[in-house]
Amino acid sequence: MEAFVAEPRPKWVLPALVSVIATVGAISLVQLPIPPGRDQGIFLYHGWGIIEGLMPYRDMWDHKPPGIHYLYAMAVGLFGHKYVAINVLDIFWRLLTVGAIYSLAARLYGRREGFMAAIFYGLWVSATGGGFWWTAQAEGFMVLPLVLSMHYYLRDTMSDHALSGIFMAIAILLKTTAVLMLVFLICFILFTPRKTWEPRPKRGKFLGFIYGLLVVFVPLTLYFALSYAADDFWETVVTFNLYHSGVHKPLGEFFSRSQYLFLFFMPFWLLVFLKGIFDPEERRLRPVLMFTWLAVSVLMVLVQRKYFLYHFFMIIGPGVVLGARGFGVAVDYARGRSVIAPRVVAVLAILLWTGAGAVSLFGKYMHTPRHFRSFEFLSGEIDKWQYFGRFIDPKGDLSLYEDRAVARYVRDRTVPDEKFLVWGFEPLVNFWAVRFAPTRFNSDYPLTFRPQRETTRRLRKKWRAIFMEDIKKTPPTYIAVVHRDCNALENEDSATQLKDFPEFKRFIHEKYFHETTIGDFELYRRK
Repeated sequence: MEAFVAEPRPKWVLPALVSVIATVGAISLVQLPIPPGRDQGIFLYHGWGIIEGLMPYRDMWDHKPPGIHYLYAMAVGLFGHKYVAINVLDIFWRLLTVGAIYSLAARLYGRREGFMAAIFYGLWVSATGGGFWWTAQAEGFMVLPLVLSMHYYLRDTMSDHALSGIFMAIAILLKTTAVLMLVFLICFILFTPRKTWEPRPKRGKFLGFIYGLLVVFVPLTLYFALSYAADDFWETVVTFNLYHSGVHKPLGEFFSRSQYLFLFFMPFWLLVFLKGIFDPEERRLRPVLMFTWLAVSVLMVLVQRKYFLYHFFMIIGPGVVLGARGFGVAVDYARGRSVIAPRVVAVLAILLWTGAGAVSLFGKYMHTPRHFRSFEFLSGEIDKWQYFGRFIDPKGDLSLYEDRAVARYVRDRTVPDEKFLVWGFEPLVNFWAVRFAPTRFNSDYPLTFRPQRETTRRLRKKWRAIFMEDIKKTPPTYIAVVHRDCNALENEDSATQLKDFPEFKRFIHEKYFHETTIGDFELYRRK
């Protein structure tokens, strides 16, 4: 029988783990001043709206599940109406994940692998996850609940299994692709031979897990239903996501963007795989469990068909645990040979491989602060406007300098109760201006996407009618029309897309006058 029992913990383990976590926290501090990208701006707007009493989907539109919005609301509520709030939460969440990774790997393989997995994860995410577009993304946040779900899944009591279900539900609320992990764990319970689990029977494990899911989903469903947001949630998160067509990238993008991750960890994964096959003393259920989790994580990236770099964060959880185990196998091999040559070769191979990886990670870690001049900003050599001027896409997709300038212009010329509509994909401007949109459609994407089926064609028509009704009922003081903001989801900029919405274009022409232009933003004021 194979039981997942953690080793007794010596007194030195906790101080050592705290030291690892503190080191990761220290090297993550350079991320603090990094401003938000487009996705983070959307989530910030929703988090602020929740704090102010608005309801996701009913009052604010986004096709992501609600977990990320409430996380951002927690950040804004705790640390104030500033973008740095999400970076603080992101770093704190990362440190919690380091601790969870240690606990899972130590339970599976021992303390040595636990520390290596924690170090791998902390260094990897700090080096690759602190960039402009990648901070505080749902994929980064979901690693913690997935790891905790797996950790409690491997424990013995029904309450542990209920906690596993609770954390799995939280992961799904952060990103719906986590449903694939849910299916995997349920199948693992139902189809793993009985003798591999002790002492809890399959039925108790399954019921505990399902109970944990229900503890989260039932109250949440009632909350949305009683708030009259359930239909809007279904239309936005389920119907829209199933049937709308975004910009999908070729499979080659997956391999080109993941090659560094796989290149570093693949040799360690291979060692675990070979040991699981050829070593009779290796407990077979562990590699089966972990490699299946890794495969499901890869599938979670593939089904999205966009392959943004932060999507690969979902692979890092099982990847670092297997990598740490492979590193331990290599170390055992190097220590266990009786002749000197193979031992030296193994030691040199470990040092060269990990050393090359460390040098490469350091280069990635330094790239963002050097490129955006974060150190100069933190030391006071450049001011905030000079710093934000570094965050400009040459193609015009996004300019944080212009976003800040437009937000300040509108905020200085309006009062807090007045509304401000951005015809673009940048609710971040509303967040910085501290002015809500007059409609739940805080971006133009649900009104301008290209429907590929009759279902979404009817949905877009319905949403456009609601949008026009909203802005006629509560006309915004300012309307900003954005040029040159083509992005990964939209091949045309917002000003061009406006031509395909003649009713709204006529509304602007009749009710507003052009007041000024700031960069790619044309600002119209109500007559």
